Amino acid sequence: MVEATTSDLDRLALATAQLIRSVFDDFQSRFREITRRVRGRFEQRDWSGIRSDTLERMDLYEEVLDHIAVQLERELGARLHDRQFWRRVRTAFPRCQVGRYDTDLAETFYNSVTRKVFNTIGIDREIEFFRVISAYCDCPAPVDISERYPGGRPVEQIVRE
Repeated sequence: MVEATTSDLDRLALATAQLIRSVFDDFQSRFREITRRVRGRFEQRDWSGIRSDTLERMDLYEEVLDHIAVQLERELGARLHDRQFWRRVRTAFPRCQVGRYDTDLAETFYNSVTRKVFNTIGIDREIEFFRVISAYCDCPAPVDISERYPGGRPVEQIVRE
């Protein structure tokens, strides 16, 4: 068996990090798609449809984790349970986050993947992300969620604006 070089391992770690990020993005998209259906179902008083969507949304996370665990096992083989390799993946993962506003969620998903692979209980600081304070992101949110109005004017005028 040919021993992998450091650069080969770094490329594989980055590819693994990119795969996890891609699966997370797909999860987010599917979650939002299910959520968007709720309004129409509510307006149509489709209570069983709402219940079905709620159950689908609740099961989606575990379904996605099961799927990526199988995919990683197929692609990584023996490296799947190599903790030193996963330290490389954790180091590579931030490169997949540049310019993203959802870093905390993506890192939480990454942690869920490692927990699925290693059956982790508690926190494994060697291969998981852990911070007491949220990671700083200087990128804008995809949608403005607030509007500012200068004070010092009558409340009625501000409300009309």
